[in-house]
Amino acid sequence: MSGQFEDDGEHAAATESQDDGRVAAYDGGQDPVPTGHQAVDEVLRTMQGLQHRPVDEHVAVFEAAHEKLRAALAEAADRHSGPPAR
Repeated sequence: MSGQFEDDGEHAAATESQDDGRVAAYDGGQDPVPTGHQAVDEVLRTMQGLQHRPVDEHVAVFEAAHEKLRAALAEAADRHSGPPAR
């Protein structure tokens, strides 16, 4: 095994519209569809243009996005959690 990525057509298939329930890959070419959650929409906006940035910057962008999404989930859980069950 060479350790290099071999394109077996899966990537190309994943970027096309899917009728089988798979989601097409986002290529950053247009604004992401709003989710209605401000924090999530902000994270999606930070992903725009990522394909044009140096790869060595991607990790920091993904880590920041992950942290913001975790915080949004924690906040939502805190808002929606009721009193402790007895």
